[in-house]
Amino acid sequence: MRLWKLTVIGLLWSVVSVQAADRQTILKSCHEVLRMSATGCKCIADRVESEFNDAQRAFFMGIITKDRTAMAAAQKNLAPDDMTFISGKMEQMPQECAGG
Repeated sequence: MRLWKLTVIGLLWSVVSVQAADRQTILKSCHEVLRMSATGCKCIADRVESEFNDAQRAFFMGIITKDRTAMAAAQKNLAPDDMTFISGKMEQMPQECAGG
């Protein structure tokens, strides 16, 4: 039982660590590419975390890191509507978060 609890805690910690790394990557990319304020970039990172599902987020991360292998792997898990969703969000979020 104790081993199971430790395994679950380890898995949860790795998910949190990956999400934190993704967040830092989003913030850095936003600042460098979009030249947005820290508040605007935080808005985008918050929205990616809350509005994207795991497959959408993985594809988005591949896009902003220019990792074609990650994009191709993530694309296998996307529904056709996901591409429309992601591209729409990528167009809308900078405008909607720019006021920050």
